Amino acid sequence: MNTFFQRKNIHKYTRYKTGDSSTQRSLIDFVIVSYNLRCTVMNVRVKCGAELATDHHLVFCILELSSNERIRKMKPKKITRIRWEALAKEETSRNFAKIVDQRYSQLSLMEVDIESEWRWFRMALLDIATDTCGTKRVGLQHGQKKTEWWTEEVRKAIGEKKTAYRGWIQRQTPENWQNYKQLRDIAKKLVTEAKAKSWNNFGHQLEYNHHSANKLLWLTIRRLYKGGQKSTRSVKDTSGRLLTLEEDIVNRWKEYFADLYNSSAEHKIQSSEPDINESNDISMTEVTAAIKSLKSGKAAGVDEIRPGMLKALSSVGVQFSNDGKQDGEIDRRIGAASGVLRLLYRSVVTKVELSKKTKLAIFKSVYRPTLIYGHEQWILTENTRSRIQSAEIRFLRRVAGLTLRDKIRSSSIYESLQIEPLLLHIERSQLRWLGHVLRMPQNRLPYQIFQGKPTGKRPIGRRRTS
Repeated sequence: MNTFFQRKNIHKYTRYKTGDSSTQRSLIDFVIVSYNLRCTVMNVRVKCGAELATDHHLVFCILELSSNERIRKMKPKKITRIRWEALAKEETSRNFAKIVDQRYSQLSLMEVDIESEWRWFRMALLDIATDTCGTKRVGLQHGQKKTEWWTEEVRKAIGEKKTAYRGWIQRQTPENWQNYKQLRDIAKKLVTEAKAKSWNNFGHQLEYNHHSANKLLWLTIRRLYKGGQKSTRSVKDTSGRLLTLEEDIVNRWKEYFADLYNSSAEHKIQSSEPDINESNDISMTEVTAAIKSLKSGKAAGVDEIRPGMLKALSSVGVQFSNDGKQDGEIDRRIGAASGVLRLLYRSVVTKVELSKKTKLAIFKSVYRPTLIYGHEQWILTENTRSRIQSAEIRFLRRVAGLTLRDKIRSSSIYESLQIEPLLLHIERSQLRWLGHVLRMPQNRLPYQIFQGKPTGKRPIGRRRTS
């Protein structure tokens, strides 16, 4: 069908090969249509501007086919949410609380019931949060993703490069070729600079989320980890037998929830006489304590009010063995840090697009806190110091693009990355914690333990350091 329509030769030939003295062109790519479908062919031509990284050009064919079913295009649903993470900024939080206070003071002049007051408060809170924090579109569908580096300048440069390429295809002169090469180099430079700037901004935002919006930090880390872990497709029944069929798994979950919520065990209900003197009024102290106990970053309820909005208005355990040592806890910390390194190895540590500054921000916000959690109470023996330094330098060596075969000293890696050794950070934190303990009241348990003097006889020998 390539020659079915009257076209220019440039829209018929599908392959061009430029030699030393001449240009060879041929028609070796075809669109073949059966005889009974010839009437449905609306257009056939060669697309000269299609960049397929080859000397062949794209051939496209348009057919008009009838369908029994009416196809209706569904537009992607636009879902927006309030940028609640903006409340971490002191200025935004103060402005939000001020406007809510002004708006709520107007309600005191009106006589309304409790339901109307709550409905008014909810609507006012959401409206003020929308105005002060802004909104963000979520749930993009059909591949509509936002690319940070695709700016107007980059789009214009790419368009000029493509226009120059089409001009060179139509007229292959030395002037057109030099013009295309110049615009191609300019576009390539702009794209490289825009991508580098985008990744640097990504690193700054990641470090900011570590201090203000920890939930967004881990959401970004999980998004970088593209591989992910496979979901479990099997469960065990009450006898421990593995179930793999979908029907058996669904029935097992049905039995589990039936036993969980429809337990036949009889619960003893203790009836007590109501206290006449007891008041059912909720005090302001109880409300304040309840708001303080809310965790930031949690999902909103049916009222669409997040805990961070209410808070703007107004841990993992450490294991000790019975002999006082913390070897097991340190082993757990090093193992957890190794798991973080495996999780982020391909998506962060060895990712070429990420700058070293961004990788170090992830190291400080994710890897280091996992490794040294609860380090204020650690007893740093020589063995412990060596293991901690080894776990730290394992991450930094990969950030610097080095391996053990390069035989680069750890001190040189610290200097090249301009980062403080982790052992110095631990020692400074321990001194800071010592100052807190010494300033504690005498009835505090940490102060009593620090001032305590164990009874018994000290074993013979020097103090353990390794």
